[in-house]
Amino acid sequence: MLLEDVLLEQLRFQRTVEILDLKIDLTFASNGKEGMLLLKNEKTVPDLILIDINMPGQNGIEFLKELKTITHLKNIRTVAFTTSNDPQDIDMCYENGISGFIHKPMSPDLYKETVKLLITYWKLNIQ
Repeated sequence: MLLEDVLLEQLRFQRTVEILDLKIDLTFASNGKEGMLLLKNEKTVPDLILIDINMPGQNGIEFLKELKTITHLKNIRTVAFTTSNDPQDIDMCYENGISGFIHKPMSPDLYKETVKLLITYWKLNIQ
């Protein structure tokens, strides 16, 4: 699942996954509230949630705080995948149980390589 409020970033991520032929099922949410609704209404939960920090409505950190209070959802691996490099955001994420924090690269080549490593790493560690 990718929590990202910018449609262009959702499409960029989806296209990168397709180009890399990563064979994953993607679900998108535009903010934390939408993501939480999807999680509560789904019969299956995602193996990994990528969270943008700065989103309208419920931001990534607020989403993470709520997620960690729900017994059957709190152990889902969560990774901040964001343009934020604010030390306070990083600290708040780790204080609230994030599995990792990755600064989203702007360079197309570095972005593609980052997504490849991110998904490959978590696929190996989830199985």
